[in-house]
Amino acid sequence: MSVGVPAPHIVTLTIIAVVYLGMILGKFGDLKIDRSAIVLIGMIALLVAGSISLPKAIQSVDFPSMLILFGLMTISSQLHLAGFYRLLASKVAEKTASPRVFLALLMFSSGLLSALINNDVVCLVFTPVITKALLKAGYRPAPFLIGMALASNIGCSLTLIGNAQSVVIGQVANLNFGGYTAWSAVPSLLSLAVAFFVVCGLSRKDLVAENNAEAGLAEERTIAINPLLVRKGVLVLVLLIATYFTDIPRYLSTLVAAGIILINSSIKSRKILNRVDWQLLILFSGLFVLMGALNETGLPKDIYSWLNSKGINPESKSVTALLTGFAGNLMNNAAGFILILQIVEIKEAMTGYVIAIANAFGGNLLLTSSVANLIVANAAAKYDVRISFKEFMRYGIPVSVLSFVILLAWIRLMEGGSLVP
Repeated sequence: MSVGVPAPHIVTLTIIAVVYLGMILGKFGDLKIDRSAIVLIGMIALLVAGSISLPKAIQSVDFPSMLILFGLMTISSQLHLAGFYRLLASKVAEKTASPRVFLALLMFSSGLLSALINNDVVCLVFTPVITKALLKAGYRPAPFLIGMALASNIGCSLTLIGNAQSVVIGQVANLNFGGYTAWSAVPSLLSLAVAFFVVCGLSRKDLVAENNAEAGLAEERTIAINPLLVRKGVLVLVLLIATYFTDIPRYLSTLVAAGIILINSSIKSRKILNRVDWQLLILFSGLFVLMGALNETGLPKDIYSWLNSKGINPESKSVTALLTGFAGNLMNNAAGFILILQIVEIKEAMTGYVIAIANAFGGNLLLTSSVANLIVANAAAKYDVRISFKEFMRYGIPVSVLSFVILLAWIRLMEGGSLVP
């Protein structure tokens, strides 16, 4: 901000700065609060300080995005309880005869599934099944699991429902579902192939363990597969995605699909709704309010002007891609993503495409760059399989860098061409 910042703005910026520090650290000392709680407390503080009024706070939240996220989570919850994910993971786990073939199958199946279902869910359900299969087959699980995490982050960039950020950008920028998928297909699929070759190349001497270590295996309760509910869930999801290619509002068709999912005689609705990630919905709602308060201070415009003064044009698609990746890794991919939406003005669809893909690709840089990465590491640890920050970085940095090279090349090609989806 310029000299002479009003006192109320100083209070607002201080609150937001503390919240973003909490987002970076993931906690505050010994306090038992996570990122969602930190954002919620920050939102409350902004309301108490008068930094934003309740009507403006409500207006700041993109409710269609929140409703789509809720609906997709409901469908995903039913598929999980019906045993759909365990069924798929088990099918993949059966193909452990060749480590490289198994790695390819694992990465491409998790990547493509992440395009249709939230990548966090895919990693959460796949990790236990895949880890046990790898240990039983005598393989060292870490390279395979890292490859799965990288693939899920890349795969979720293929559609506007692959992760929460893609859902939000799709609504905020009013992006066409088919247009986005057509534009993202080349960089997403090329990056997925590159990720496989990078993981395969870096772990060529490390895919098979010296002995069959099953010490970490333990009997655990598994979800029974309900074929009828699996078919119902898959059918509803397929029909829902089909509606995204029409003019029907996405939030409306998603809510209808969620309502159909809840009508069943096998699983209690409460059980389905209990698996909805309410914390993620709180996190994004709170971030919207924080950014609404931030806009009141005029800081996003100041940041835009400062970047221009340094010779950095935020309207350049390539610059937008790099800024999105940088912001996501500096603080948190959700927080960085929402901040970018305030700084970069989306004047055309291609800018929205770039932000969505860059946010997903940036999740592969470090272990902490994406929630999906942490889910895999934490789930694997239950079987005494350790994925260290250093080991993830060994694979994540080259994959992330090469993915951004592909994205930047694709941007240049599309800007120079006459046909842009």
